[in-house]
Amino acid sequence: PNYTYAWNGKGNALYGLGRYEEVIDCCDKVLEQNPRDVKILLMKVESLKMLKRYEQAAKIYKEVIDIEIDNKEALRGLGELLYSMGDYDQAIGYLKRYMELNSRDKDAYMMAGNIFLEQGKLWEALECFENVLEIEEKNIEALQMKSVTLGLLGYRKEAMETIRKALEIEPNNEVSKEICEKLVSTENN
Repeated sequence: PNYTYAWNGKGNALYGLGRYEEVIDCCDKVLEQNPRDVKILLMKVESLKMLKRYEQAAKIYKEVIDIEIDNKEALRGLGELLYSMGDYDQAIGYLKRYMELNSRDKDAYMMAGNIFLEQGKLWEALECFENVLEIEEKNIEALQMKSVTLGLLGYRKEAMETIRKALEIEPNNEVSKEICEKLVSTENN
């Protein structure tokens, strides 16, 4: 008999209890019946990530993408996972594909912006931070990162204007104050 629903239900219950190894076992039982069950593959990925088994999780995300090329959860999840593992080139590829499908995810744009910044691709980073601000114009982190990026590009005046916007929203934000001080000190040198 096919006990797929029972194993799925048990896996969900065990996940809620934090028993991730057992969740993986339940997922494997379901996958024996249907190795292309995307929902179960993604449940297994989440358990693997909780166990910090990132290489295995990345492999399964790729399996999901092979099954469903536009699976948003897998594209974003793999991009985020690869970013956390320091594989920026692959991460940005998956994040770009994800953002083509979901242009309103400010966290994905922040991640991509940080990757581009890390890679020294300042114009691409700036575009990502501006996309975040189109979605949420008072996003402090995006204003901060836009200011830093503008400063690195040599646009000190625009960088100061941007960080002042952040300080208007949150006058006591220590990171914004520090960015402002650095911009002032570099302006005076």
